[in-house]
Amino acid sequence: MSGTESPVGVRDVVICASLGSLSGIIASTGGTFSAVGIPSFERDENAPFIMGESEKAAFNSVLLLAMTFGPIVGPFMTTLEGPRTILLLLLLPIIASWLMLAFGDTIYVFFISRTILGMCGGISSSIGQIYLTEITSVEVRGFISSTGMLAQCWYAFIGSVAALFLSWRGLAILNAVLMTVHLLLAFLFPESPTWLLRKSTEMKARRALTFLRGKENVEVELLDLQSRVAKSKVHSQKFLDLLDRKYAKALFVLFVIAALRQLSGAFVVFSYTVEIFESAGSRLSSTLSTVIISAVQLIVNFLSNGLTDRIGRKKLYVSSAILSGLSQTAFGAYYYQLHKNPAAAEKFHWVPLLTLILFSVAFSFGLASSIFVLRTELIPMNVRDSASTVMSVFNNFACFLTVQYYYSMRSSLTEAGVFWFYGAACIAVGIFCLLVLPETNGKSLDELEEAFAVKKPPKNDSEDELKSSEVRLDSEFVETADRSELELDASSEEFSSNEEELEEVMNAEVDDGNSNDSRCAAGSS
Repeated sequence: MSGTESPVGVRDVVICASLGSLSGIIASTGGTFSAVGIPSFERDENAPFIMGESEKAAFNSVLLLAMTFGPIVGPFMTTLEGPRTILLLLLLPIIASWLMLAFGDTIYVFFISRTILGMCGGISSSIGQIYLTEITSVEVRGFISSTGMLAQCWYAFIGSVAALFLSWRGLAILNAVLMTVHLLLAFLFPESPTWLLRKSTEMKARRALTFLRGKENVEVELLDLQSRVAKSKVHSQKFLDLLDRKYAKALFVLFVIAALRQLSGAFVVFSYTVEIFESAGSRLSSTLSTVIISAVQLIVNFLSNGLTDRIGRKKLYVSSAILSGLSQTAFGAYYYQLHKNPAAAEKFHWVPLLTLILFSVAFSFGLASSIFVLRTELIPMNVRDSASTVMSVFNNFACFLTVQYYYSMRSSLTEAGVFWFYGAACIAVGIFCLLVLPETNGKSLDELEEAFAVKKPPKNDSEDELKSSEVRLDSEFVETADRSELELDASSEEFSSNEEELEEVMNAEVDDGNSNDSRCAAGSS
């Protein structure tokens, strides 16, 4: 605990969190371009080439596939430079990728652009989360850890609004400009105090911490960080440490929530929003509907970030999952009715927009930020880098699969079946959180580490009795051996005493004999 932070400190941490949330920004700008930019590309008569369903699926998912491999590279980079410096440097190829997309004229250039963007997003996912964890304090940990998802919602809103006025080329150029602004701001942000302490630069760490907390007296927190860093150096991080049994529970919880969260279809909806609205027969403009969805996501996600540190994570996640499941199930029911009786479904043309708004609300106030928050809270510092890498790879790959195979699932299950599947996954994650996830709100990282550590099972009564019997027998044996040894020593001493007395008697008799002999000799004389 660092003590209560000043308003200036909270503001500065939030501003710095915009750099730590770079992965969310990349996912958002890339996903929003898929949702509104590709439909604009298809409507463009002067587009350099034509995209079919397979090309669109590949374009949308290659970003996520590249993000899968990025986290593997990230941890090695932090041995050379601090997380803030790496995130700043990543902005250069990100800007280049958007310019390639804006002025590219072949599908290969488009795919290379998306691959570069995805790799940068994958690298920044683990490094950004480390940066967020190391600049925040327990008072605002839930809010700051959630800024990755908040950044996604903010840039999705900007991109969808811009799509009302700009072509697909204009959207790509806009994203390049926004990333350039981030690059300039990043020079003002401090490096991670924890990383600076690892490099034995205490003075710089103190300055960084003073900036982040908005106050001069940071000695208590600095000492705590020094202790943690010293402990982590003694127990240096190794990837195989994750296989330790004591981390199994925390990792299991994170993997299950991450998998079910992706199977909820959230990122499919956000990547194909315009196309989904068009297939559902919505009377409202598909792009305008996307703007409404993005605005709702932004507002709700912002409000929920404040709630996570007040209400608690578990309640939010459970209610978020159940409401998301009901919304997806209702949307599936609409699709079922649309295919079965299109004329009757005409009266319910407002259902697609309403259900997706409800889904956006429900998903945004809980499940959206769950992985970002829980990854920070459940994973101990001594394995956090390795765990963040594994979780980023798993999460991105699961997202890739859901986006890549959306068209295949729709063909096999129909639109109704796909959304019923998504609804079932949402309800499943809600039940899982209710039964397995403990409340993490307000607890220190040490308390959470203790709560999630897998402890050795207690010994049963028979084992205790056996142990007690062994101790008692050992004690009796020692006592008997000691007593026998004492008796033996006493017998030896008694024997030695008798032997000495016998020797004295014999000596006395010999002396008497000699005396008598002398007297006899004298008489003879």
